[in-house]
Amino acid sequence: MKKEYYVYILYSEHQKKTYVGHTNDLLRRIFEHNTGKVKTTKKYKPLKLIYKEKYHTRDEVRAREVNFKTSTGRKKIKKILINAEMAELVDLLRLAWQSGARRAHWTQ
Repeated sequence: MKKEYYVYILYSEHQKKTYVGHTNDLLRRIFEHNTGKVKTTKKYKPLKLIYKEKYHTRDEVRAREVNFKTSTGRKKIKKILINAEMAELVDLLRLAWQSGARRAHWTQ
C-alpha cells in the first residue's frame, strides 16, 4: 500500500492568519491543530482547512511546503484564500435559495 502525504493550508478566521504544514494523516493533524496540541497554532484556534494537495513521497510534499513559504507561494495562498471565501459565499447563497429566501432584503 502506497503512503500518501499532504501539504495543507489552515486558516484562522479570528486571527486572519494562515498556516502551511505537511502530514501523512490529514484528519489527525487537523484535529491536533484544533485541540491545541500544536504549539505554533495553539493561539489561532479554531483553524479551518482551506487547501490540500496529495503527494506520494515525503520529499515531494516537503518541497511543496517550502514552495508555499516563498513570496510566490504566499501569493498563491492569497488566491487560495480568496477562492475559499468565494466558495463559502456561494454555499451560503445556495443555502439561502434552497431554504426559500428568494430575495435579499436590503436596509439603508
